Amino acid sequence: MNMILNIDVMLETDPEAQKGLEECLVRMPNQGLSKEEGREVLEFMRTL
Repeated sequence: MNMILNIDVMLETDPEAQKGLEECLVRMPNQGLSKEEGREVLEFMRTL
């Protein structure tokens, strides 16, 4: 949820998020989602 809703903070403070950015070289854009929308995205990703 933090990576979906708070990507900027996560990339600044979380070592795992920073490592992922170094590996992928593509920053996930901030989508401006509500908590409810973020939960829907997360639950959708779990089905994949």
